[in-house]
Amino acid sequence: MVDYVFKVVIIGDEGVGKSSLLHLYNYGEYKERISPTIGVDFFATVVEWNRLKVKLQIWDTSGNSSFLGITHSYFKHSIGAIIVFKDDESFNNVENWILHYKNFNKDYHSILVVNNSNKQYDCINLIRKFGVQYLDSSDMKVAFKTLVEMILEDYRSQPLKFKNMESFKKFKNVGNRYVRFEDDYQEEIGCCSKCVIL
Repeated sequence: MVDYVFKVVIIGDEGVGKSSLLHLYNYGEYKERISPTIGVDFFATVVEWNRLKVKLQIWDTSGNSSFLGITHSYFKHSIGAIIVFKDDESFNNVENWILHYKNFNKDYHSILVVNNSNKQYDCINLIRKFGVQYLDSSDMKVAFKTLVEMILEDYRSQPLKFKNMESFKKFKNVGNRYVRFEDDYQEEIGCCSKCVIL
């Protein structure tokens, strides 16, 4: 059983290796040539962080502009994003992806920028301007844990912001049943009519 379920998206220019990184994470091998994503692909994984188990529902989106109409709906219903780049051109487009994501997701924007190259880039301006975090590594295990930590820290500081958010689900074991708590007040007073038994 898990403590939380988060819906997140992976975005970035076409061809930066988003699907290849996920293939490496899932199967232990990096495939440079993977067919371009048509619209979105989906997979789920469980990340353990600080004795918590978090299930990530991950939407791998296409970087092709012709599919932006499809991917926008996934931006709206996500709790965080990983933006991948791999060269100068895709790095220069990171700011556009940040603005694009925030435009469709104004309240929930834990954003992690991931460098999928051997070259080092200066992301200080992005961090200062947008409050994102930067990972100079394409290790998706580290990326997922970092994003989970970012979301949970945001939740701890502003819990009411996440109330009734479908992309953020919190669970607690009550009498061998896992129920969803919509906010922290319910957890304090115990099970009530607002709990949803899954």
